Amino acid sequence: MKEFKILSPDKLKAKARAKVKAFQAEKRRQEVKGKMEALKAAREAEEEKKTEKERLNAKFLEAAEDGDVDAVRLFLREGDASANAFDPKDGAPALVKAASRGKIVVVGILLDAGAKIDAWDNFGWTALMKAAFAGHNQLVKLLLERGANSRQANTKNDTALEMAQIRGHQEIVDIIEEHRKTEENV
Repeated sequence: MKEFKILSPDKLKAKARAKVKAFQAEKRRQEVKGKMEALKAAREAEEEKKTEKERLNAKFLEAAEDGDVDAVRLFLREGDASANAFDPKDGAPALVKAASRGKIVVVGILLDAGAKIDAWDNFGWTALMKAAFAGHNQLVKLLLERGANSRQANTKNDTALEMAQIRGHQEIVDIIEEHRKTEENV
């Protein structure tokens, strides 16, 4: 036969308090665990969202560089990209990427959407410099008409004029020099 101990009222109260404390501690542990899981889920959702935004940004920059007018317009209209979006690898804004490939229609769309005309990449190259270097005469004219700074220099202290001279693009040299004369007379 098993023997039972009779506990005093104080011991019963102490045992009950210990069970309540253990229950409360477990409840707090579960609450903290739930909050930690919620924070982890929120962080993962934010990372997913960030990754999606980075993917859309990359697609937008690719469309701008390739001259895909419809895609660029769609990205801008839907709010999936900014006219001032840039490539995190080289810092090149969409405008610089489009200008480097001579995509004059896309350049116009980006400027109309608020792209900063004198934005530069990690090497200080602007859209005007890229267009002048590559020999895109009409694009150089457009950029100058829209307010591009022909005197802005890159990290090696070269301007669009000097790049056109080095590359032998005499028509662009003439365009930029004429623009500078007009600026001085204003």
